Amino acid sequence: MNTFFTFVNSVLITSLILLTSFSANSQAKTDDFATIKKHVDKIASHYVNLGWFSGSLLVAKDGVVFHQESFGYSNIASKTENTVHTKYNIGSIVKNYTAVLILQQAENKKLYLTDTLDKFGLGFPKKIASKITIHHLLHHRSGFADIFTAEYRQNQMSFNTIDKKLALLRESPLLFEPGTDTKYSNYGYVVLGAILEKSTGKSFETLLNENILDKIDLVNTSFLPSNTDKNQSTRYTYTHKGHLVEVGITESNGPQ
Repeated sequence: MNTFFTFVNSVLITSLILLTSFSANSQAKTDDFATIKKHVDKIASHYVNLGWFSGSLLVAKDGVVFHQESFGYSNIASKTENTVHTKYNIGSIVKNYTAVLILQQAENKKLYLTDTLDKFGLGFPKKIASKITIHHLLHHRSGFADIFTAEYRQNQMSFNTIDKKLALLRESPLLFEPGTDTKYSNYGYVVLGAILEKSTGKSFETLLNENILDKIDLVNTSFLPSNTDKNQSTRYTYTHKGHLVEVGITESNGPQ
């Protein structure tokens, strides 16, 4: 979901998973970079030709980059090609960052994965808050519905804080008893963001910068997209007919 920071196409992640699988199972020696590069190009080109991938690939071994390549356009209208410097939207992949922030807090014993929502005073009814754990939220097993209510769809950009998003489903019934089923929920990760802010007294953006981006020196990664950075990619989405159309920023940034 979400417009989040300096951005990687989700299909890129799929491609990298396939590449990792190849590296683990191929008969090629691990130092045979030419062979690996050949397979990288083959996989990437396959997705590009299908129209499913526009982005950048980087392959490294032991911290040494031996192949990087970009495909497609950061702006289709101007035919501006993607480069290794292009900033992409990572969408729902931000959930991985939210999960890391939660696990860091758990590692430091600031919270526990068995903690229930009622510990954090987020305003949920007691009968709901006492049953949902952080572990349920991380694994989409809380029973919460998704955030895409009619109210939210009417003006998504107006829900520009975690608190505003949190209010959407605070009084709504659960879809199932926590832990008994699994259903993907962006809202569950909004709740995790609220837990982070409530338990630390810091904003989600601050936590992200201090505990992840700054620590690993991601100097070209940001919570907000940049309107002035020439490397910022344009946002597109697919129509039902399979055509890409420019959509701009459609949602406010968050932990989901």
